[in-house]
Amino acid sequence: MTDVTRRKLENSLKEEETTRGSVKKEEKGITQPEKWDYEADLVVVGAGGAGLSAAVQGPDEGIEVIVLEMLPVVGGSTAICNGGIAMGGTLIQKEQGIEDSPELFYKDLVEFTAPGNRPELIKVHVDNALDLYEWLANLGVKFLPEGVLGTMGMSVPREHHTEPAVLPG
Repeated sequence: MTDVTRRKLENSLKEEETTRGSVKKEEKGITQPEKWDYEADLVVVGAGGAGLSAAVQGPDEGIEVIVLEMLPVVGGSTAICNGGIAMGGTLIQKEQGIEDSPELFYKDLVEFTAPGNRPELIKVHVDNALDLYEWLANLGVKFLPEGVLGTMGMSVPREHHTEPAVLPG
């Protein structure tokens, strides 16, 4: 396991903040606690789609999770792309008469992201997309039939959108 201390994390975040030229913490309304003594088995940095997916899975695996987010709202790059998730060969695509497969999805991504892509990472993404679709559906995420959209570089519609969540309370 990597040795991560609070100090190393703080220094890393300060370096990132300097590099990105972000707004001062005070201007964001963020204050640093006087004392930090929380421990967790998993520290998730970023409350976007990937980070929150990891965080929600933690308790199912019997581990305690903390999520750190530098912005006052969650969403990350998932929010930037309006929550669309590209997946190939899903049930909802089949129901819409869209002929797609992980192989075609891989081909499209490799061609669209060239040069400079990493085909081995694209393969990991594509090979796990159907599992992601099933996992989200089992969590209760409702995919909109009219929400399967075409996107730049894709040969078939495969950007999946969901019904907005209704939060309790």
